[in-house]
Amino acid sequence: MSLIMKSNKEQVSQQFIQKSFTQARTNNQHLNEFNNDLTTFMVANDIPLWKLKNAEFNNFFEKYIKLKLPVESTVQKNYVPLCYEDVLRKIRKEIGNSSIWVSIDETIDVQGRYVASVIIGFLSSENSTKPIVLTIKHLEKTNFQTISKLFNDSMSVLWPEKVLRDKVLLYVTDATPYMVKSGHALKVFYPKLIHITCMAHGLHRLSEAIWDKFSNVDLLISNTKNVFLKAPSRVGTFKEKCPNLSLPPQPIITRWGTWLDAAFYYGKNFDKVKEVIDTFNPNDAKSIQNAQQLFNDNSIKNELSIILSNFQCITDTITCLEKSGVNLGKSPESVQNVENKLSEGGRSIEFSKVKLSEVLSKNPGLL
Repeated sequence: MSLIMKSNKEQVSQQFIQKSFTQARTNNQHLNEFNNDLTTFMVANDIPLWKLKNAEFNNFFEKYIKLKLPVESTVQKNYVPLCYEDVLRKIRKEIGNSSIWVSIDETIDVQGRYVASVIIGFLSSENSTKPIVLTIKHLEKTNFQTISKLFNDSMSVLWPEKVLRDKVLLYVTDATPYMVKSGHALKVFYPKLIHITCMAHGLHRLSEAIWDKFSNVDLLISNTKNVFLKAPSRVGTFKEKCPNLSLPPQPIITRWGTWLDAAFYYGKNFDKVKEVIDTFNPNDAKSIQNAQQLFNDNSIKNELSIILSNFQCITDTITCLEKSGVNLGKSPESVQNVENKLSEGGRSIEFSKVKLSEVLSKNPGLL
């Protein structure tokens, strides 16, 4: 009898242990799934992983979800790589064996390091495609060799088993010499590759030539900007006299299309802005004195009329080209429309026709 009771106790104990192990395994799987989904959620929404150290962040999850958050190091080590691989699988599935375009752009981060990004998309004759960020990498230096290596490495990430070189058809970059040189180098490995430089960037170069040509207009824009810069009383006067007119724009120095937009503003509102500027005391600031003199120069008003009449097509086209999802076939047509519009202008804008021809001649894929 005692042996039977002992046997039953051992059986119950084994069942309890087995059940406990099963429950622990289930809980662990659930926890792993939660950690993985949490990582995906945070990365997809640009929530820094160091937020996991925040006490209130942790308390919220523990209170409402009854789960303890993993530590940052665990997420970095175990779950971020899984998230990365999952995203890559989705990209590979979306691209499949389609023909693709590739774009590489380089910038400098806050620490002064070179950072290059690789963006891809599949080519379609019917629909525009959504750009996909494939790679972002720090480079020790930027030249055609590092850019070419980044291009090749990125294609290996997309197609790890075998790079489909015949499917890489279009390469888009800015017009810097090392980018152009990388295009020549890559054609050896990708026989169907066509390299074109960014058309919006080319039109910005054209805008720069216009800025350089109309130096007096630039003086008017810069001095008027300084009149209202950190001067709330003058801004108040402007709003009082011109309640339905925005303040004079402040062009971004590296975005020459914005300088043209400023010139258009003065071309349309010259007399209204002049009326406000004339109310200020020229002894209050050198910029006021300069602006008043420039507004009284009739040649500047004539130059603004030339800019307004002939160059609005440039900024309209830049805006169109910079939109995401623009049909590939529309881009050359848009630039051709700019060329046609400039050809209708007189001798006063002959320089712009020459500059546009020069810009287009340096675009290897358009020749």
